[in-house]
Amino acid sequence: MSLGRPNYALMRTRTAPALPRIEPVVPTLRPAPFNDPAWLFEPKYDGFRGLVYLTGGRCTIYSKRGNKFSRFRQLEARLCGAFPKRGVILDGEVVAFGPDGRVSFWHLMRGEGTLGHVAFDILWLRGKDLRQLPLIERKKRLKRLLPEAVGPLNIIPWFDEDGRELFQAARQYDLEG
Repeated sequence: MSLGRPNYALMRTRTAPALPRIEPVVPTLRPAPFNDPAWLFEPKYDGFRGLVYLTGGRCTIYSKRGNKFSRFRQLEARLCGAFPKRGVILDGEVVAFGPDGRVSFWHLMRGEGTLGHVAFDILWLRGKDLRQLPLIERKKRLKRLLPEAVGPLNIIPWFDEDGRELFQAARQYDLEG
């Protein structure tokens, strides 16, 4: 009697360790641009805050309030296919890239453009909660994990110390912030 071929994807999903629900880290907003060697600065991308959970051959994107995004199923499938690591929680923004390659909230709201996730933090990796590490160490781990863009997954660049220069560049290129 044959039981047929086992469904390995389903077995992996059932046996994969569950990732914990994690509260996202809240970025600090200051009223005026400044420079400080103790700070890291990064541009603000115009999208939806999204925590990406990759585990057991599955990818799920949650909002900052912990709600599952149902409208980004295609992006979840692309992230799962493009990113080989599992047991990872990434924090970032779900964005849409317009025809000119720039992030466009207008396209995101209309379901147009190319969807992607731009990560700015790694919160969990291989069974370890990384939130107690300094931000710069988490960003370095994220950079090692994703040394370059992987299809729909990118890293938001960060800059040491030079907040005023980043602010001027954001104004010059008409970025959100």
